[in-house]
Amino acid sequence: MLRFLTYRFGCGLKAKRITISAMQAESIRGNWNLQISVEDFTQASLEPGTCDRIYSMGAWERIRPEEIGPLLHKLFQALKPGGRMVHQYTLLRPGTPATYLLGQLIFCGFKLLTLEEQVGATTKAGFV
Repeated sequence: MLRFLTYRFGCGLKAKRITISAMQAESIRGNWNLQISVEDFTQASLEPGTCDRIYSMGAWERIRPEEIGPLLHKLFQALKPGGRMVHQYTLLRPGTPATYLLGQLIFCGFKLLTLEEQVGATTKAGFV
């Protein structure tokens, strides 16, 4: 996504890039010459109405279920009117033990949510 956005918008792209992984940040800086900070994006301060777009890839699975609602609300407030938020994440498929077991191996200590749970939290935060 970073590569696409940089290619699409070039130097005109003003973005705050965040990762929790120091290794990933080092790779992004070295391979793409992009500035990226290492921090917990759930704790990042976002002023209301300051973001045109919010993107996340492979980060949402690391949010505990009880933290999703308040975080979605904060992100919704950070968007400018007409702003968009796009998340790419893994969902739990109900009744599929393999999905649950794989989720616990990869996202140990976190609970993957179902599509219905994600949509419900998103709607409650004001997105739909």
